[in-house]
Amino acid sequence: MKLYDEFEERGYKVQAFLPTNSSEKDWIVKVFIKEIKIPMNIEPRFGVDSNDLRALEEETAKLMESLP
Repeated sequence: MKLYDEFEERGYKVQAFLPTNSSEKDWIVKVFIKEIKIPMNIEPRFGVDSNDLRALEEETAKLMESLP
């Protein structure tokens, strides 16, 4: 799949993906309902710091729990 178009509508981010080969015959549309930013404490030069990874996992779990 290849990103065909991306836009915002009514506060939601929408992405449409175009099939890129004959085995893919459908559009894929993704609608993002919420985006959060999780600050990193250490620049990931050689990979992700374990504390930053833990923060990512914790905040993602909170986000998933908040979804219907």
